[in-house]
Amino acid sequence: MPPEARQRYFADLLSMPETHELCAILLDRGFVESPTAYDSEEDLVENPSEQNTRWATCMYGGLFEFIQRYLQSIPKLHFDPEIFNRLYADFEQYHLSDEVPFTSTVPLQGFSADEDCITFDADTRIIRLGHSQITRLASRGYFRWLPTDDFGLSRVKEVFSAGFAIQITYRLAKGQPISIPVEHEEADRILTAVRLVRPGNASHNIIFTGPSAFYPLQQAPTAGWTEPLIHKGLGEALHLLTNDVGPCQSIWDSLNKLSQQKKAAGLDVAVRKFNELYQRRSLEDRIIDMSILLESTLLHGQDRELRYRLALRGAHLLKSTRPTKETFALLKKFYDLRSKIVHQGQTLDAPVQTGRQSFPAAEFVAEMHSLCREVLHTFVTRLATGESIDAVIETLNDAALSEN
Repeated sequence: MPPEARQRYFADLLSMPETHELCAILLDRGFVESPTAYDSEEDLVENPSEQNTRWATCMYGGLFEFIQRYLQSIPKLHFDPEIFNRLYADFEQYHLSDEVPFTSTVPLQGFSADEDCITFDADTRIIRLGHSQITRLASRGYFRWLPTDDFGLSRVKEVFSAGFAIQITYRLAKGQPISIPVEHEEADRILTAVRLVRPGNASHNIIFTGPSAFYPLQQAPTAGWTEPLIHKGLGEALHLLTNDVGPCQSIWDSLNKLSQQKKAAGLDVAVRKFNELYQRRSLEDRIIDMSILLESTLLHGQDRELRYRLALRGAHLLKSTRPTKETFALLKKFYDLRSKIVHQGQTLDAPVQTGRQSFPAAEFVAEMHSLCREVLHTFVTRLATGESIDAVIETLNDAALSEN
């Protein structure tokens, strides 16, 4: 719509009886108060009350937003009562409700899926970003929050190149600040579930949050960095198959249950280290993170015979998916390397021999990453049913004794 036409239509819409009726309803129902920043002769009042000034801003800012949405919704320069009534219902609902609906969109890098929409619950999903969704992100003022340097430009490019995004909807009491940390936590939980089900690396580094329906100027869209995952991780992209959707939903549900328990039932450190693995550039750093993950699970509460117990428990935990003897040898070698890295500063620049197998260093670390994924997946699943880490360890000890 040409600017001149938009201005004319804006003026026409302001003069419509429906618009005056809208203002009258708001005033009559007490949603806003008559602005006292001006007197009857339209001269400034010396000391208008803070409340009236705020509500006046809300009314006129809200009216502008209402009309702007109307203008963006109509296909031609003709008044459409159906669209007007629908948007007016949105407008009135905002003032009638004590809460405001919000939507957070988290573009994913290095992620693709067979399905266009992966639903976790009524308020949480992964969606394929189409042209309309990306255009909406660009048109709602989010990018004005980004820095205008190369860093900001690279973030914009990543957003527009993202094929999928996590989408989270929720409601907040009016005036309550948008809680980026809560959204960050939810986005990370979904990403953790995806990573525990399928090899590959997906990441996110920004969250766009804005009201889902009508909003006044005080609650405009915002964008915030997800600091822990701000750098792209390493490794191949992650592709979620149709058959992965059910397991992904199940592990997400398990992570949700654990999040309600004190310190995530003892798995908070292991989950954090699992996600941090994707950011580590050196093989040695990844070994150290993996050792913390494995020791906080398989060696929970243990302070002696660490190498042997780590290998024995890990081999029994994964015996349904991995040969026991090979897993036992792999974990013993892993613990030896971990000790040399931590205590002697050794670097991984030579092939790693485990029993009869020899791995290039990078392949050994990748194999251990896969093993850590299986270990954490198993612990999350079992603890979500109410089983404790101590109970899991006791079961593994009993299994080891029964075979000796």
